[in-house]
Amino acid sequence: MTISENFIEELKAEAASTQKIFSVIPFEKALWKPHEKSMELARLVGHIAEIPEWITLTVKLDDYDFDVASYKPFIPSSIAETLDFFNPKVEEALIELSKTSNDDLEKEWSLSVVGQTVFSAPKYKAIRQMSFNHLIHHRAQLTVYLRILNVALPNIYGPTADDRITKTN
Repeated sequence: MTISENFIEELKAEAASTQKIFSVIPFEKALWKPHEKSMELARLVGHIAEIPEWITLTVKLDDYDFDVASYKPFIPSSIAETLDFFNPKVEEALIELSKTSNDDLEKEWSLSVVGQTVFSAPKYKAIRQMSFNHLIHHRAQLTVYLRILNVALPNIYGPTADDRITKTN
């Protein structure tokens, strides 16, 4: 199995888990955040929804210069809007990965912020660290937000405390 085939399987699984979490977002609390330095709930959801596009950018480009001044973050206002944004980003990433060879993924990739290089690695490593690990990290952060807001969590890698049945003697 090639690196891209492995990534495709992983992206499908992580996207499905992310869709489950997106399906329980209480957008009536969109501006809520657990700490003054934290992102607001809707901004965190939007950030997670943006991440699959990074896979596409990494596959298609050898470097990416992130222009902070022109960046407009995605801040959804509903579950439907979130999924309508996220799902096509996932599909595009899957298509690009399917066209990518191991040799392509061995090529160096760099991320710059306004001309200053902040990360450089082979594309496969950039996809793992900047996309998959980043997605999983922020999705876990989002589940903490949801737990604090007393939202029942769907299972991701197995049952949650909300799925467990308490047995009595």
